[in-house]
Amino acid sequence: MSPDIIHWSKPPQRAVISGYRKEEILRAGDRRTLSCRARGGNPQPSVSWYRSGELVDDTSARDATGTVNTLDLVVTSEEDGAAYECRVANEVVEAPLADNVTLTVYCELPSSVSLTGPSEIEEGKPVTFACETSESNPPSSLLWTVQGKVLNNVKERVSRVSSGGWVTSSELTQYVVKSHRETEVAVECKAVNPAIDRVVKKKLVIGITQPPGPPVLEGDLSTEVIAGFTLDLKCSSMGGHPPPTVRIYKEDKEIFTSILRKDNATQARGKIEVSPVDNGSKVTCVVTSSASRAPLLTSATLTVLFAPWEVAGSAIPDIVEEGQVVTLSCESSSSHPPANITWKSGETILQAESVHFTQGAFGGTNTRSEIQVRPTAEDNGRAFTCEADNGLGSILKTDVSLNVLHGPRWVVEPAPQLDVYEGADLVIIASAASNPGPRAHTCFSLSQVLVVAWGGDITGERKQTTLRESHEAVFRELHRHGVQSEGND
Repeated sequence: MSPDIIHWSKPPQRAVISGYRKEEILRAGDRRTLSCRARGGNPQPSVSWYRSGELVDDTSARDATGTVNTLDLVVTSEEDGAAYECRVANEVVEAPLADNVTLTVYCELPSSVSLTGPSEIEEGKPVTFACETSESNPPSSLLWTVQGKVLNNVKERVSRVSSGGWVTSSELTQYVVKSHRETEVAVECKAVNPAIDRVVKKKLVIGITQPPGPPVLEGDLSTEVIAGFTLDLKCSSMGGHPPPTVRIYKEDKEIFTSILRKDNATQARGKIEVSPVDNGSKVTCVVTSSASRAPLLTSATLTVLFAPWEVAGSAIPDIVEEGQVVTLSCESSSSHPPANITWKSGETILQAESVHFTQGAFGGTNTRSEIQVRPTAEDNGRAFTCEADNGLGSILKTDVSLNVLHGPRWVVEPAPQLDVYEGADLVIIASAASNPGPRAHTCFSLSQVLVVAWGGDITGERKQTTLRESHEAVFRELHRHGVQSEGND
């Protein structure tokens, strides 16, 4: 009978992990083999690897020193902080014997840094900039530099992201930039990682805005200017960054201008040819800039002198009888200054009875002048000349003629008595006028003497004849009755 072989069951020794030291820093991309070994144990223990509580490898082998399980890793950023646990167990132990390691993995520096802020800032005004890294491991620190000066004690915030890395952000709040007469400033945010000898940075070059000075219209635009004159317009603004925009308007219409920038000044230049319609118009200069919250304005009102362009005359009533008063009126169109009106009859200057001024077009004044005349028959057809002038243009003239009603009157009256020699030639000339003229004409004949009346005139036409004593009484009768009598041979 052969002796019995007795196998004693016994627990394995605790698991021992090798291949990674505590607080050792791995870099993304490194390769590492973790080994877990358990000595002894009967029956042979199992050795398994777990990551964050989940089984990743349970293949183990036995050698002369015990049971071992090796785990090959390619380190990524996701392995940072990962807990690997080795568990050893057999039938003897009630609970697995375990050991674990937590990996520390450093990644590359963040691939980028974002820096946000305004593209322009006003000197002396507070402004805020924000800087943030992309994912990094270990966390990066942010370093601010403004105008070449490093700013210390700027708060930053570190946040863990789902992929395992860290994002660092910082805000430079209510920072007041001083230009020191510079027109731009450089702001830089730099990400620094203590474990890696590389930096990533971002720079912004920001324009420093300076408000421009108030607009100034050069020259005294309040002085009077004559219509037809070309007026030079200039408006300037000192300083400002960026250079301001300067525009000139006449009322709501922009004037074409050229821009000149010199000696820290911006000037707009334009021209306008003034006309009567520009009298009272407002010329405005407008300066705008991104550094100003509202446009800067200045304005001036034009005073334009202009001559009247027409004059008109009338008679009221237009037809009068002898001795009836007629009012002659003359009115000039608008002018500035008001026109003076002069009345003339021939070369004689007449005194006006009244002069009236009323508001005219384009801010000017209409002038109205009146004279009164009590005409006689001799005044029929008489012309009165009205002249309007304000010293700025040609003298305007118009004539007002009288239309006077009257009965027939001698223009050339025949002699009341003619002494002639019998047998001598006789010439008689006579003319008369009336308004309106006679409705019919009458012919008078005396031998070879012919008198004809027509229109408003009665004119004697002469015929040569031989006189006899018998003609004397007839001539006397004609003269006694005037041109209204008829004579017979």
